[in-house]
Amino acid sequence: MLRRLVFAMPELSQNLMFASVNGWFLYYLVTVLGLSPALAGAVFLIGRVLDAVLDVPVGFLSDRMARRGGRVRLIGVSLPLAACAFVVMWLAPAMGTSHTVVFLAATAGFSLFALFYTLVAVPRIALLPGYARTRPERIRQVAIDMVVAWFAVGMASAAFPALVGQAARHTEAPLTWGLAAAVVAVIGLAFYLPFLLRVDDRMLHPQGAEAPLTLRQGLARLRRLRQRLPFGRFFLLVLAPFLLQSVLPFYLSLHIGLPAERQFPVLGAVFATALLAFPVWSRIAQRVSARSQTLAALGITACALVVMPFLPAGLSAPIFALAVICGAGLSGLALAAWVLIPQTVDRAQQMAEAPGEGLTSAAFTFINKLAAGGAAMINGIALSLVPPRAGGGDSLIGWAASLPALACCLIAAALLLRGAR
Repeated sequence: MLRRLVFAMPELSQNLMFASVNGWFLYYLVTVLGLSPALAGAVFLIGRVLDAVLDVPVGFLSDRMARRGGRVRLIGVSLPLAACAFVVMWLAPAMGTSHTVVFLAATAGFSLFALFYTLVAVPRIALLPGYARTRPERIRQVAIDMVVAWFAVGMASAAFPALVGQAARHTEAPLTWGLAAAVVAVIGLAFYLPFLLRVDDRMLHPQGAEAPLTLRQGLARLRRLRQRLPFGRFFLLVLAPFLLQSVLPFYLSLHIGLPAERQFPVLGAVFATALLAFPVWSRIAQRVSARSQTLAALGITACALVVMPFLPAGLSAPIFALAVICGAGLSGLALAAWVLIPQTVDRAQQMAEAPGEGLTSAAFTFINKLAAGGAAMINGIALSLVPPRAGGGDSLIGWAASLPALACCLIAAALLLRGAR
């Protein structure tokens, strides 16, 4: 258990910083620094595109490092730089004297953080196939990783604004946000130390073909891998949760009639149920096939999506029941998706010319980021087609919120059932 927890601790470090950016950086740029929503959105767009594009070359670099002293060394060098970049992306825009300077400083800071964050995150994911070598071990490791990651997201959502409030006692806004970011960065560094000190990756990378000599050669090997089905399944399994997570606040506001400040009990129930359900899904996945576990998670999530348009307005027992079902389904989908990575890496390493475990893992993280961006776009289009009504209770909003994720679940289930024939 201690060994698995040591490997999972970086999830807390990484997600504490990443979720703070996702949850509060846009708010900081618009509300505190006065940047227009369009410019603030452009900062995010540039940062996210760069973040996704960097995955593949960083995966290739991690494969080269695995044969030249280990990926942990690359992580150890990049981690302090990622922590510094995290602080800079909050402090540098605060020094701006105009909106143009604020925009440029925020974009540069976000881009630096994306670079060093990727240099930390991708090599660690590539270590999983060697760290947990059997399917039961990987299921248990991924379950612990997901629990720690979701806990970090909850901490970032609640703790970051609290840190800003405490920092306000010692300095003035907007520097308070930079001070809060510095505290988060130090905490992130501390939680990564057990991994850096106890994980020796020199014997962890799977034995097989040598890593490709060039990135072009690695991409050619990746194309020859012919793993479209796992990649497609992974895309659908992460797209459905992204669709549901990003639309829930709108659904609660426009259909149920709960303003943002009153949504915490419902969203908290989703989060708490997901955390509690991960150990249950881990046990289920060890006793049944991967297809059966995935179909069960898809079925539970689909049930929640089907009833969403029919719930009454107002805070009531049915909405909390929906939150519990959503949380259970989301945790099952997360486990089913991320277990696919080490399985696909194993198959890749059996090839005569393997693309490398880092490059193969990076393909999945790239798909994950595409799914995150696609979910926001799909939900935006769906919600824009239905004019909102005040007071909640609008079933059209309920259908607009549920149908994209429901369609995603049904397509994923159909592909799984087709593959079983």
